[in-house]
This record gives sequence, C-alpha cells and structure tokens, in this order.
Amino acid sequence: MKRACLGPAPWVRCPRRALIDTGSRCSSCRSAYQRRRDARRGTPAQRGYNAEYQRNRKAVLAASDGMCAWGCGRAATTVDHVVPLARGGSNDLDNLVPACATCNSSRGSNPDWRPPRW
Repeated sequence: MKRACLGPAPWVRCPRRALIDTGSRCSSCRSAYQRRRDARRGTPAQRGYNAEYQRNRKAVLAASDGMCAWGCGRAATTVDHVVPLARGGSNDLDNLVPACATCNSSRGSNPDWRPPRW
C-alpha cells in the first residue's frame, strides 16, 4: 500500500508529493532530513569518536571472546563505553567493552543500565 512521504521535516510537506511503498520518506526528503540531523549532531569526530577510539575499538573487538560484555548472550558487534562520553568518559581501553548492538543502543548514556534477563 502506498502512502505519502513525510517530507524533509515534520512541518514541511514533500515538495514532490511522492507516494512511497516502504519507510517514511522518499529518497530526496530522506537525504535532506539526514543532512539537517547531521548538522545538529556534528560529525562522529566532533562527538568524540576520533582516531584513538577507532584504534581501541579494533583492539577491544579482537581481544574479546566475541560475546557481549553485558551478559545477554549475543555476539559482540560494537564497542560500548562503560562511562559514556556524554558523562565524561574517555576512549581508553579501560573504558571500552564489547557489546551487541541491542545492549549498546538500549544503554544510551545511562551508566547504571543493566540488560534485562532474557
């Protein structure tokens, strides 16, 4: 079922009045939305994910047994900061642990978060 594109922003209608099958925005509105979002957030390097992080991320994933450090039992595909960057954490090896994408995104910047028992 086709539906209307949401537009490049919630308050702006799609200039093409596109009808789409999947997702919420047509390709041109999606790229405009992404540009506006990136301008607000800054680049990954501006947010603290610099060369040191990239280097330590590879080391942590290589040294891990491949399992999430938060105990959910899934494979670790990302690296999580124990003390989040938003709360003054660093990119040191002591502050990085392997994590699955679900635990990493669920945790956000909450240092007291623990995964639910699966």
